[in-house]
Amino acid sequence: MLKVNTKKTKIMIFQKRPRKSVDINFNIGTEPTEIVQEYTYLGTRLTPTGNFTLAVEHLKEKALQAFSSIRKHTLLNRLNPKTASQIFDTMVFPILSYNNEIREMYTKQNFKTWDSSPIKKIHLKFCKHYLEVNSKASNVVCRVELGRLPLIIPINQKIMKYFVYLNNKDNDSIVKQSFFMSKNLHFINNSGFYSNLMNLIEQYHLSNVDPESLDHDRIRRYTTNRKEKYPSGDTALNIQRN
Repeated sequence: MLKVNTKKTKIMIFQKRPRKSVDINFNIGTEPTEIVQEYTYLGTRLTPTGNFTLAVEHLKEKALQAFSSIRKHTLLNRLNPKTASQIFDTMVFPILSYNNEIREMYTKQNFKTWDSSPIKKIHLKFCKHYLEVNSKASNVVCRVELGRLPLIIPINQKIMKYFVYLNNKDNDSIVKQSFFMSKNLHFINNSGFYSNLMNLIEQYHLSNVDPESLDHDRIRRYTTNRKEKYPSGDTALNIQRN
């Protein structure tokens, strides 16, 4: 017999806009269940509006703690660029990219707005710390100098791989049924996860490809093409160090 842990069980009422509290009571057996405005589920902070702002800020804080720990125990800018980047990609990037297969589908997917995102700012903080340059130094130049790519590229690759994963899931699974619902909403002009995913695929010039036939090999080829179009380390640079 399944026994519910009432201390860990909460109720959240999802709605597009905050509304006045409604006099609703939920009980498990005879015990009342609390209605909350914030809840952490599988490491992601959720709010009634479905907005991921709080979740992103939470990840930003955790990533900053990890980065501070690296700086405390390592003379990061004395390492070669490849080693320093590997440390960041191993200890910080996984925190920043947690659950991005869903979360990043509800943010603007372009390079200009991405540079101002909380997640990208951590990456730029790493680049500029390693290069010992002013915080106002060019973001693009700092990435190129260190041989780094915008995190939006590997994150988008991860999102498209998740799309392949969903396509291959059993039709009776809950996640696949949710995917079908989002897809149906897309075809009646209601935006959501599937619509945003189609927009991403179009940005990668994959709109001429049947989404259902998207595979890892095609994603890898188009991601490589995207990387090659980004400024290379041979670009003339002029960074003023502090």
